[in-house]
Amino acid sequence: MKKSVIGAIAIGVLLIFGAIGLIMSLTKVDNGNVGIVYSPNGGIKEKALGQGWHMVGLLDKVNEYPTKLRTVDAKDLTVSTKDGKNINLDLSYSYKIDASKATDIYKTFGSVPVEELEKGYMERRLLETTRRVVSKYNLLDIYGEDATEASMNIQKDFAKNVDKLGFIVSDTTLGAPKADAKTQAAIDDRVKVSQENSKKKLELENDKIDAQRKEVQAQGEATKRQIEATAEAKANETVSKSITTELLRKMEMEARIQHGWITTQGANTVVTDGK
Repeated sequence: MKKSVIGAIAIGVLLIFGAIGLIMSLTKVDNGNVGIVYSPNGGIKEKALGQGWHMVGLLDKVNEYPTKLRTVDAKDLTVSTKDGKNINLDLSYSYKIDASKATDIYKTFGSVPVEELEKGYMERRLLETTRRVVSKYNLLDIYGEDATEASMNIQKDFAKNVDKLGFIVSDTTLGAPKADAKTQAAIDDRVKVSQENSKKKLELENDKIDAQRKEVQAQGEATKRQIEATAEAKANETVSKSITTELLRKMEMEARIQHGWITTQGANTVVTDGK
């Protein structure tokens, strides 16, 4: 009887430990991630685990890497512009891991959590790229119309820099540069001068347009007068050609018939009826 009880207890204990071991061997890879299984002695399984539940060795652990886009903010990166001004930049970028290279990433960095990769390797590559790109622009360029171009160049170079290891960068956003008080005052002054120059340039353009408009109007008036004068001259020429000696005699005869003969004697004028 005692042996039976002891045997039952032993079986129960084994079942409990077996259940515990089974539970401990179960691991879940979160949605949008892949998992690399590794053991404490440094061995790894070449095939990455997809999302969901998996059975692994009792002592095995899993390092997860994101295969869906993950956005990271990098704050206060100190860089220098082409004209030697130091500024701080905030950048954000989105990236994911190439699932086919997840094992290679683990072999390169070991069991380092992805958050530490972002703060370490990724941020160093981003800072290196940003310094190289920003050094090609003057301070006002980064504050102005070239900010978008600089952001695109940072993304392009950054993506190329980390792609070989399996990090796929799809977007980079450059925040507004932050300068010290002295540099900011210089920027404000240069911006003010630039705005004044732009205003003067606009005024000159408006004056030029107004002058051109007046010139066109004057040319139009001159052309109109020329056309009118030409038309009048042609009309006079037509009338002149139409008045002949015969026409004048005819008009004289008609006038005499209608009004009579006019005879002038000294200071007196006598109109006689010519009928």
